[in-house]
Amino acid sequence: MEIVGKAVWPAIVKESDWLACLAVLNDPGRRTNRTNVARRWLGSGLYRCWVCGSTVRASKTAGTSGGAWTYRCGRKTEQGKPHVGRHAEFVDEVVEATVLAYLGRPEVAAKLVRREKPDLEALREEARDLRRELDEAAHQRATKIINSRQPGIISKALRGDLERTEATIAAESATSPLVSLLGEPELGEAWRRLDISKRQAVVELIAAVVLLPTRRGRPAGGNPVSPTLTPGL
Repeated sequence: MEIVGKAVWPAIVKESDWLACLAVLNDPGRRTNRTNVARRWLGSGLYRCWVCGSTVRASKTAGTSGGAWTYRCGRKTEQGKPHVGRHAEFVDEVVEATVLAYLGRPEVAAKLVRREKPDLEALREEARDLRRELDEAAHQRATKIINSRQPGIISKALRGDLERTEATIAAESATSPLVSLLGEPELGEAWRRLDISKRQAVVELIAAVVLLPTRRGRPAGGNPVSPTLTPGL
């Protein structure tokens, strides 16, 4: 895709938003596989077993009404039972409530704003300058202001710089899903708008979640997890 000039009609979206989307779409490392459409759970491959420290996986419990989902450790006790098994929906509710309460604290939000928000506008301005220089080199070549070899050399160098700048914009735009949560007045709504992989990335950044066993005599719900928040955030 090539920018050939300024449009005379009103913009549908802001230029900065369009450039951010373009940078992400043009990123060669972008994942485009859409084959995994099965329901995924927040803690699958993320939460850890209290016994061995292995990550747990969500699986359907056989013989339950509607097929309840449970987080289970892949390793087993001498009796052949998983180290831990906890109701997935209940565990996720506890983890999400803990994470959102933490991110809603003003002092935490202030620290994350300073740490997570990249200077994207400066990068976008650099990209615009490089595109203008590319246009000028193409014009000079077309009008033969400079010899035929120089524009090609200049354009190649400028394209390399532009590709690196756009790759940086793409990386910074997608580096941390925390960026999309910072300053949101309705944090819960913003959280629900994130896809599951981005929610997992947020949890992984700020908490270590360990699934605890169900104690004898305690209801099945009980205290399901021990989310430890990352120091310094």
